[in-house]
Amino acid sequence: SGLSFGGRLRNENEIRDQRGFRFRRKEKDGKEYFVIAAERIEVKKTKGRKTMKILYSVYLFLAGGFVYQMIEMAWRARTHWSMFILGGLCFLSVNLLRLTVLKDCNLFLFCLIGGLCVTVLEFITGCIVNLRFGLGVWDYSGVPFNLMGQICLPFSIAWAALTLPGLGLGRVVCDILGVKFSSM
Repeated sequence: SGLSFGGRLRNENEIRDQRGFRFRRKEKDGKEYFVIAAERIEVKKTKGRKTMKILYSVYLFLAGGFVYQMIEMAWRARTHWSMFILGGLCFLSVNLLRLTVLKDCNLFLFCLIGGLCVTVLEFITGCIVNLRFGLGVWDYSGVPFNLMGQICLPFSIAWAALTLPGLGLGRVVCDILGVKFSSM
């Protein structure tokens, strides 16, 4: 088990696991083992968990924004700063959905709902940056089954398929922070 966040330990022979339990390092017959040193400390665990959730959200937003822009560069050979914000929001939304509301949902249904979530965010962003401000970042008018040139069925299907790699990115961020994906 990994070290916990926050809280001072009495000495270097103590560790705290992610559940908040403190363990003392012991040695007997040349073997190292740990014994429970104290009860779980909920206050420190809660404070650390909130910090981790904030860090997770910030890292995921930044990573999602970066990855989304790289996808744009690979697909169209150009991007726009608004795609960084949209990508960060999409990756963050999909991962937060999986960790909260849809944590017990099967993967196929989750991909459909995740794709719908990304499509809604894309529509809102398109209405703002393309229709309201006339920046012309993208235009799906020539693509079948489009709505106002801002979203279309083929790309909605692509976003649904990309929710799985988006979850993978969420797991990588958790690994970087040293926390379990399911405990966020």
